[in-house]
Amino acid sequence: MPSITPVQLFIAFFQIGLQGFGGVLPWARRVLVEERQWLTPEEFLEQWSLCQALPGGNITNLSVAFGLRCAGALGAAAALSGLVFVPFLVFCLLGFLYTRYGALSQAEGLLRGVSAVGAGLVVATGLRMAASPRMRSPLALFALAAFVLTGLLRWPLLLVLGLLVPSCLLAVRRR
Repeated sequence: MPSITPVQLFIAFFQIGLQGFGGVLPWARRVLVEERQWLTPEEFLEQWSLCQALPGGNITNLSVAFGLRCAGALGAAAALSGLVFVPFLVFCLLGFLYTRYGALSQAEGLLRGVSAVGAGLVVATGLRMAASPRMRSPLALFALAAFVLTGLLRWPLLLVLGLLVPSCLLAVRRR
């Protein structure tokens, strides 16, 4: 991994936050993997997987973990600050506008459209990440099973994890 300064981290995550408000994962992958080539697709997937297991927002976890890995505590603070700076300002402005104009039907339609775009970006990134060689492993069936059980069949997450985690660990051990 190249040497990355806190200033570079702030700028990169500022760019991610600026471009991806409401759907940051696709932009994070694009900036870190494709544009700056700080991570390979496999490394991004590993980092993202770790951050999903931690409490809190996944993308904020990613910014802190990646910043910490690159430049210590100052890098973590720089990456997180860059990530949340623009969305914080936009959120405050939108809160003000919603308070004033939220009752209008046009505002409701606009918010529905924005959420659809964000969902589409996340699905597209998920498909791109699924093309990774790691996701072509037989162990990817556990991820598919988790999706089907929680996303489609609406099983409780703790029940799904209780069933799949021991099975997955056993399968990894046998490999």
